[in-house]
Amino acid sequence: MHTLSTSSTSTPPPGGSGRLSRKSSLLGLGTEKKGIKDGEEKEGFRPLSPQPPALTAVILHDAAYKHKFSRPKTNKAELATIVERPERITAAIMGICAAQTRLGGHKLSIHKTRRLGSLQDPEVMLVHASGGDKGRWLNELTQLCNGVDGRHRRGECEIPLGNGWNSGDLYLGPNSKEALEGCVGAVYDAVDRVFTGADGAGVTRRAFVAIRPPGHHCAQTTPSGFCWLNNVHVGIAHAARVHGLTHAVILDIDLHHGDGSQAIAWHLNDLLKKAQGSKLQPPSPVPKVAYFSLHDIESFPCETGEPEKIRDASVDLDARGQMIVNIHLKKYHTPAEFWEVYETVYSRLLSRAKEWLMREMDNWRRGGKEIKAAVFISAGFDASEHEMIGMQRHKVHVPTGFYARFARESVALAEDEGTGCNGRVVSVLEGGYSNRAIMSGVLAHLVGLAYETPARAMFRHHQTHRGISEEYLYEDGGFAVDYYDPQWWDIEHLVELENKTAKRPKKVVPGAPVNYLSATAASKAKVETKVLVKQAARVGNGPPPPPVIIDWATATVDLSKRLIPQEDHDEQPPSPTLSVASTTRGASKRHSVAGHGDEGHTRMVLRERKPKPTVVEERAASKAGGDRRRKSVAGVVTSPAVIATTTAPITRSGRVPPMQRIPSRGPSPAPSHGPPPAGGRRVVSMGMPPPPQR
Repeated sequence: MHTLSTSSTSTPPPGGSGRLSRKSSLLGLGTEKKGIKDGEEKEGFRPLSPQPPALTAVILHDAAYKHKFSRPKTNKAELATIVERPERITAAIMGICAAQTRLGGHKLSIHKTRRLGSLQDPEVMLVHASGGDKGRWLNELTQLCNGVDGRHRRGECEIPLGNGWNSGDLYLGPNSKEALEGCVGAVYDAVDRVFTGADGAGVTRRAFVAIRPPGHHCAQTTPSGFCWLNNVHVGIAHAARVHGLTHAVILDIDLHHGDGSQAIAWHLNDLLKKAQGSKLQPPSPVPKVAYFSLHDIESFPCETGEPEKIRDASVDLDARGQMIVNIHLKKYHTPAEFWEVYETVYSRLLSRAKEWLMREMDNWRRGGKEIKAAVFISAGFDASEHEMIGMQRHKVHVPTGFYARFARESVALAEDEGTGCNGRVVSVLEGGYSNRAIMSGVLAHLVGLAYETPARAMFRHHQTHRGISEEYLYEDGGFAVDYYDPQWWDIEHLVELENKTAKRPKKVVPGAPVNYLSATAASKAKVETKVLVKQAARVGNGPPPPPVIIDWATATVDLSKRLIPQEDHDEQPPSPTLSVASTTRGASKRHSVAGHGDEGHTRMVLRERKPKPTVVEERAASKAGGDRRRKSVAGVVTSPAVIATTTAPITRSGRVPPMQRIPSRGPSPAPSHGPPPAGGRRVVSMGMPPPPQR
């Protein structure tokens, strides 16, 4: 993996004694080549150097930007209602970079993957085609994605009418299929990292997957609420098929009830119950799934008052092979009131999950087997206090610190030896539509995920050795464990980060108007470069200058620029090491030129013109080559003066174009058979063949 250096933050961890000194923070940023669709590497891909180990990993995929709203005949007012947009990933990356800058690369590593799944994978088929549908829904989704361009050209909506789908929440673009395959591939990558690390072949135990579109509203064969595939359930199915997962806990903290995730969990548990003791087994291993949700009962999908939706969002069931718990968010007036409700009501989500896992482990041990479990988090941030009013119209929200504490306690649940999780936690992005809500929520969530229990921190401290470890070191020889600061996501720090990323208008310098004599940006840059070179030349052989201290917001923005791709993902700019002649016409969009420039030269080169041969050289070449072609054509001016003085232009192909034809308005004159002129050339009338030589 490619390693990038970032500056450390000056905010000390609370609870530590002594003066804080921290080693340099590293970001493991790379692109994985394994698992590319159909087992083939993409052209131009080169694997990067290995990354430093980190307990918590972030998985990114550039395909998440390709799911775009492109429906024709959409006005600005309608376009403003599309809140599920590619910019959500950009806001999430800002939160990811802030967390990495605050924590360091030894706590949080960031990875980009190019891995693509398929809508026909066994994992996807188990989730979306195991209920008698036989894959019809996935085939229909594939056809819809492939037919987007044709429908849009005809001015039609890409969402078919008459099937009950809400075209206001659901949309598809020309590249949405690749975005969905990228979601599947990114979840696969996160699951593989976590389970490989927990099994002893690595150090990663927790992962956060920043992808879109979300998935917890999508049921088996029914998309809904921006969701086309259920990403969390696909990850659970992959863990069961590849790594032997037997039990999974879904903790859904999105503002909206994950009706699709709950319905799929119910279906899989029924499928597992029917398969026990039966000769007909499902084609893929079926895990046992428990679903726990904390949501607003007044919001979608219960907002319209449908009795069935409200009942589903209020289920509390621990019977008949099902474990489903739903808890409703409550309004609060002070932070103290919220945390009191959290400890008495909301925390039951985690305690009930722990009870279920411990009971399942005891039941399996009685049969001589061990469970292999994991915690999956549907991480939605639209319940944040910073979410937009449109989503918070019922005024039910949580403080940002909730995401840090809930993630930390989810890690403690997975670390408990009686749960069988062995520390495995996979979190997948769901909702969150305000930039500030996503940025602050992701920051707090990752800080909570990266928390290390004292036992885990001591173990890793001895494994990495004191001289190499990148712990927070103190003068008394100790090291911090619980070091994150809740002030990191205070409104003042969020505004500071937003000001760093805001586009500022160009400054208008008062004074004389700009004219052609004014200095250009290029000339100013040259002057500044010369000054820097002169200052560098004055430096002697003394000690190196102290390192530049960069504030956390600047380091966060600088890191985000390396992670956020360019706006256009389809066309790559021409390589700076290629000449214009070697680049393709579609990539460079320049006129092709003859000849070759210097290696690395990307500017246009003038073509060398050959000197026009003289009359003597032409006659010599004609006799040597036996050229007996006609020297005159009807309608072409062949005056000796014109032939001797005119230089014809050369086209892009390098050939001389034919001369312009002059229309004949009268009869052709009689041919002349007199002696040749003094110049040695015979003048022939237009339209008549030359006389025979005597």
